[in-house]
Amino acid sequence: MNIKKIIAGCAASALAVSAMAVSAFAVADGEAYVQFAGGDWLASFYNDGKEYASYNDTVKITGNGSYSVTVHAVASFTDEETGEPATSEGSTDLAFAALSVPNGEVLFPGMIMTIDSIEVDGTAVALNGVPYTSSDDKIETRVNLYNEWVSGLPDDARTADGDLSNATATALGKSIGAWKTMTINFTVSGIEASSEATTDAANETPAGDANNAPATSDKNNADTGVEGVAAVAGVAIIAAGAIIIAKKRK
Repeated sequence: MNIKKIIAGCAASALAVSAMAVSAFAVADGEAYVQFAGGDWLASFYNDGKEYASYNDTVKITGNGSYSVTVHAVASFTDEETGEPATSEGSTDLAFAALSVPNGEVLFPGMIMTIDSIEVDGTAVALNGVPYTSSDDKIETRVNLYNEWVSGLPDDARTADGDLSNATATALGKSIGAWKTMTINFTVSGIEASSEATTDAANETPAGDANNAPATSDKNNADTGVEGVAAVAGVAIIAAGAIIIAKKRK
């Protein structure tokens, strides 16, 4: 076989897999993100290690203060004409949504996240009540924005002012229409100074030691498997070169 064809075939295969790759990354402990499912269940994101076309611009919690996090909705489906997996930007309405911080209950005991505003495609939306902070497993801290499966306030429900009279797990509402991005602006309070110091110390990177740099959950750093494809392509090219050298020696 012509070496040019071998190289071209390997390169084409690598590009094809790269184009089909779906983002898959784990949100780091102490980072806020939005987990959600669109109203049609085609777009979703959960911090469970699975691959999702949707992704988050996460924000690292470093102590009490103001933060913002944005989720980008990307629908995954099967193309009816080709039968192949496909994606499209955006979603419609909500089946579930929550602001969450992995290991937040452990890292920041007593942390309260107060929702300041929610923007859908850059436009602020009205809330139908007061979201509250709680945890399903005493590990991950959560603020349910729309969760119709919660029938009552949990024992650990908390707000910054202590008023739970209008607290609800469905403050955002499900009928938000077609959307592509959702930004949650929120304020963190209740973290003790000792918790902030411990977290800051754990996240410090020794000067001049690049090997100890903390991992990030930026979607551009996601493990999409493209590196493996490139390696296979490289091996194939090297093997093809070896065949040519062997022929020249005969």
